Amino acid sequence: MVFVLTNKKIDQFTRLGDVYFKGKPKKTTDKLLFFKGETYPQNFTEDELLKKFETNKVNINEFKGEFFIVYYEQKKKNLLLLNDRFGRETLYYYLKDKQFILSDDFWEIVNILKPAQEDIQVQALKEMAFF
Repeated sequence: MVFVLTNKKIDQFTRLGDVYFKGKPKKTTDKLLFFKGETYPQNFTEDELLKKFETNKVNINEFKGEFFIVYYEQKKKNLLLLNDRFGRETLYYYLKDKQFILSDDFWEIVNILKPAQEDIQVQALKEMAFF
């Protein structure tokens, strides 16, 4: 599953209020939930997770495993990110001048930004690749 969430208008993406997204989130009229990974001892479904967030019954101590959760409420303009302790499921972001892009795929962000070659920090890419 590749997902992208951004406040930058992108024609091929689906719009929800002020944000645009790509992927297959669990969605209501004003909420999005992206979930990747596994939780234990109970492996929550996206429906169960969405219900927990909607009813404010989220206890982050019950989330163990390898996962990330992205929850967005359009009416409140609230974005919540949860990741496992070790960051096994990677989440990348770009934030500059009130623009944000969030994705589980680094290259999705690069393709949206289309940076000039002189803006790419080759050493940083090498360090990321061999971490």
